[in-house]
Amino acid sequence: MKYHCGLFTAIFTILVFSLIGTLTLAATAEKETKEKEQRPVLPAQLVDLEGQTIDLQKLAHKKRLFFVTLKATWCPVCSNQLIRLAKLKTRLNTCGATFVVLAPGPHKELKAIKKRTGFPYPFVEDKGLKLARQLDLELGPGQIQPAIFEVSKERKIVWLQRGRSGAYYGDQELFEFLDCANIETALRPASAPLAGGGLWR
Repeated sequence: MKYHCGLFTAIFTILVFSLIGTLTLAATAEKETKEKEQRPVLPAQLVDLEGQTIDLQKLAHKKRLFFVTLKATWCPVCSNQLIRLAKLKTRLNTCGATFVVLAPGPHKELKAIKKRTGFPYPFVEDKGLKLARQLDLELGPGQIQPAIFEVSKERKIVWLQRGRSGAYYGDQELFEFLDCANIETALRPASAPLAGGGLWR
């Protein structure tokens, strides 16, 4: 009798823990789904410094679309980041990556940075930091938090690397995330779920 009671207790305990585990997984999945739905969506189109329209949805369907943010036009580290990435253009192209630079103005100073750095991708002036605020990347008055992030076909952030300094540019994290060992995978545009290794707060 004691044996049967012990066996029943053990089975009951296993069932209870299994149920708790299942409910926890379901709750986690539901939370992740809500977070994905609540993530801000970038506009379908932006306008670059030359007044040309950038079709973000089209870009994200064709390639892996990354944004590089500049803290401000006076930030030397931010300019260096663009110079570094420009030198890596061939490798980045092989990985299927394309870029848009998002930065505070003034417009004239941004144009000068584009010319000086030789970064061959569109620059967008975030007037009033409207987009930075929407993406939770406003650092302070007139400043955007330095970051690199990928945008999905649904125009949501799926990977985000925050921070930049003279000793840390985030290049390693970018290339680890790109994972170009498998070119077919590297060229595949991002889908909505947040990719591993990314950071979304």
